[in-house]
Amino acid sequence: MKHRMKKKSVAKIPPCKNPAAPAARRANDLLVRMTLGEKAVQRMCVGQEQGIKAGGWRGQV
Repeated sequence: MKHRMKKKSVAKIPPCKNPAAPAARRANDLLVRMTLGEKAVQRMCVGQEQGIKAGGWRGQV
């Protein structure tokens, strides 16, 4: 009786997690995977960072 070696299933790395993929492809893949809520939270974080850099954030010391 011959033993067959099972082929290892190679999980395909999604483009958003593949550092070798072009940045535009990674970003597009990530945006497609994100929920509307996740996108909203990310946008709020970016807005706060821009406000802090411009000196317009209320929590500024």
